[in-house]
Amino acid sequence: MKMFKRTMPFLTAALLLVACGKDADRTTEGGKPSTDGGKVEMTFGFSAADLKTPLAVSPAVKAVDETLVDNLWVLQFDGDSESSTLALCEYYPSDRIADDKVSVALYESETAVRIYFVANVGAEEFVSLAVGETLGSFENRMLSFADEAAVTASDASLPMAGTYDGTVSFQEQNVTLTRMVARLAFTCSVDITAPGESFAINRIQLLSVATGTRYKAPDVPTSQTGLFPDAASSDNFMDYEEVSASGSTVTHTWYLPENLRGVVEGLTPATKGGTDVPSGSTCIEVSGDYTKGSDVYDVTYRIYPGQNSSTDFNMIRNHSYMITSTIKGFNHNDVRVVVEKGIPAGKYLDGVWTE
Repeated sequence: MKMFKRTMPFLTAALLLVACGKDADRTTEGGKPSTDGGKVEMTFGFSAADLKTPLAVSPAVKAVDETLVDNLWVLQFDGDSESSTLALCEYYPSDRIADDKVSVALYESETAVRIYFVANVGAEEFVSLAVGETLGSFENRMLSFADEAAVTASDASLPMAGTYDGTVSFQEQNVTLTRMVARLAFTCSVDITAPGESFAINRIQLLSVATGTRYKAPDVPTSQTGLFPDAASSDNFMDYEEVSASGSTVTHTWYLPENLRGVVEGLTPATKGGTDVPSGSTCIEVSGDYTKGSDVYDVTYRIYPGQNSSTDFNMIRNHSYMITSTIKGFNHNDVRVVVEKGIPAGKYLDGVWTE
């Protein structure tokens, strides 16, 4: 089985925020902002980077607008340290976002503050966020996803976040919104030339997907320390629904929260699997019927995406992973091949097939 993979940053979304004199929804205790002064107009221009390699999307994949800003939260903290507190928190629905522009009223400050812009997380995400919440506490908050549909906001948009650090006055600044999820585009084909052998794909599935992510991007681990999320809790991971397939080629695209499982040195593409895989690593399973002479086996090929095809298991936010895999045959020595283990989960009960 040969695998080729490339990763690259997502195309960042373009949005222009223009501050105006609208009253803030929330202020600090006593109605006084913890920043220096009153409201000022401030313009934020959101840059858009190029996605260098176009993505060929299967017609079966539901459309997701990767640049859409459907709703927006603006959160102003009174400083840029972890102990800084929330001074302003406002929500802007789609009908207040026109031509990628929205008007915002910010508290003037002669010292540096941090302003978070969070898009496409819905009207309820920060309703309970109290004025006075510290920046450190906020940046460690988790954006949770109940299932695959929640990751794409019901197949419409992707969660994004960006920040501005600096003073607040009559000025213009640029801010980049970064997607809080990764894109995984997968194509698998069968090219078996051995006489009497064939493989028919009948299902694919994405396993061990993170159920949430932080608003502030975690550091990407380069070993087996600093992994995110914690693999000790099964609640931190989910399996996406199985996707039916048929024939010798399948193409599918998933969006998933970042899952940072680190790096395991010494692995090769053929040994990137088995017991050397870090717990909780995201995995693509390609399953089907392998015919070898008169015998038919249920075979699953497991592919672990990452920053390379051998040692890296990190799925990083705002990155696009494109994997093309070609199944060449049936190799018992390849730890990515699992024989008679590809039956969908839950179909065996105490070793007895229940269907």
